[in-house]
Amino acid sequence: DNGGRFSALQLPPGRYTVSVNRSGYLPFEYGQRRVGERGKTVELAEGEAVSAIDVRMPRASVISGRVLDENSEPVPNVNIWVMRQEFFRGRRRFVPVSVGVRTDDIGQYRATGLAAGEYLLFGTIRETWTAGAEKKQVFGYAPTYFPGTTSLEQAQQVKVAAGKETPNIDLALIAAPAVAISGTARGSDGAPLTGGSVNLSQVMM
Repeated sequence: DNGGRFSALQLPPGRYTVSVNRSGYLPFEYGQRRVGERGKTVELAEGEAVSAIDVRMPRASVISGRVLDENSEPVPNVNIWVMRQEFFRGRRRFVPVSVGVRTDDIGQYRATGLAAGEYLLFGTIRETWTAGAEKKQVFGYAPTYFPGTTSLEQAQQVKVAAGKETPNIDLALIAAPAVAISGTARGSDGAPLTGGSVNLSQVMM
């Protein structure tokens, strides 16, 4: 309700977890002390009433900025990946933690729902164009790390404080010649595979 109070009635006996979600805050569970930690279970016996199941939710952090091209003009519809170093499949690597972030018509983006920490920003767009008078060549934007590099080693991480917005994190896309990938899909017998589909996925380290 308006006072933040809640109740769940007519529950069967058992063990329960209580999780809370609200826009502008990090999802949190009862008994959870810090981000990434598991909460406590609530054991409910028959006819028992349990109270004081209180959850203190931390405010989420935000990263915002603009995406610009080689002429410092804003670029709309750029997909922004916000990544954080975590242990994934037995090794430490950058893992996306925010999805669906895209620049608007004036090149601005806003990545919400983040915990405090350090993040890597990565921008991609499939837009291409043709340049050159005599010898025409197709160009596009290479997948680019903040502040404006195609190299993971030269990328800069963005430090975010708890419950704060970190603004003006502008990303400069790198223009590069477009390339083509071709080949032949074959079955286990070596014969060309007809009627199949080939998917191309961007690898993010």
